[in-house]
Amino acid sequence: MKHIYLINPAAGRSDSTDVLSEQIRAAYEDGEHEAVLYRTAGVGDATRYVREYCTEHPDEEVRFYACGGDGTFNEVAAGAQGFAHAAVGLIPVGTGNDFMRNFVGGEQFMNVSAQKEGEVMELDLIRCNEYYGVNLLNTGFDCEVVVKTSEIKRSRLVPKGMAYGMGVAIELIRKPGVTVELSVDGSEPVKKELLLCAVGNGARYGGGFTPLPFASLRDGLLDVCIVKNVSRLTFVKLVGSYKKGEHVIPRNAKILEYLKCRKIHMKFPQPQNVCMDGEVRQMEECDIEVIPAGLRFVLPVGCAPIVRPEYREDWSEREILVGAGK
Repeated sequence: MKHIYLINPAAGRSDSTDVLSEQIRAAYEDGEHEAVLYRTAGVGDATRYVREYCTEHPDEEVRFYACGGDGTFNEVAAGAQGFAHAAVGLIPVGTGNDFMRNFVGGEQFMNVSAQKEGEVMELDLIRCNEYYGVNLLNTGFDCEVVVKTSEIKRSRLVPKGMAYGMGVAIELIRKPGVTVELSVDGSEPVKKELLLCAVGNGARYGGGFTPLPFASLRDGLLDVCIVKNVSRLTFVKLVGSYKKGEHVIPRNAKILEYLKCRKIHMKFPQPQNVCMDGEVRQMEECDIEVIPAGLRFVLPVGCAPIVRPEYREDWSEREILVGAGK
């Protein structure tokens, strides 16, 4: 079986190609499997490479390891989608690395030998229009923070470590809201005024925030958290529990909604920034659905999905969530 490592040299704070190359060579000295290294050339190149390889080698069992951040993993997973002979792994050398936070034993993702000996597990996939995602999709305040942070990082006057905090501060002053017509599992569209909306399979994003504390990578459902367009003060009070995944409690029922579904449709009055696995695109409509067991994922030895608390539809009437962000 061939193991192909797609290394994104632009991921993280420095190019990890040399370090990973040495680790990969050492792990494959036994000659049991063939290892191939490929440096991606830019945005979309990983998807192109994986899709072309799978098409040209339809009878070859192959594993692709995304060596980068969540965006790189997204590209590799999108390229492998629909090919039963391909599996996808992750070596998280990016900045946020939110997908790995859905697992215990996360340090094993950096262990090339544990990756090489890992087993394939089927996980759910997200489809939004013609795009695919593995972790989480969001729009509104948090998405605009991603956009603003990217802008700030391009300035030589601001240290990169301060960019995200500055992005949050600027967007909090601006407080962009979202007007959207929302339909869940085919229901009649309802117009809503939101501050933000998160939809996903994974629980975390933004380097450790936990908007979807009940999310499972294998339940065949999407988790959805909607925060209404509340005041700045109310939002600031919510942020601490939102980060920990402890916000889905009765006293917050008037300012947020939480639900599970298979499909959700969003229609905006004008093009809206939508972020999926860290990559931002402008969309006028989002047709989002879960693809159960749509991703063949390489689970490193010593690693397992986190078991999240059980979701209850009557959460607004009782305290059901304690420490789900851990």
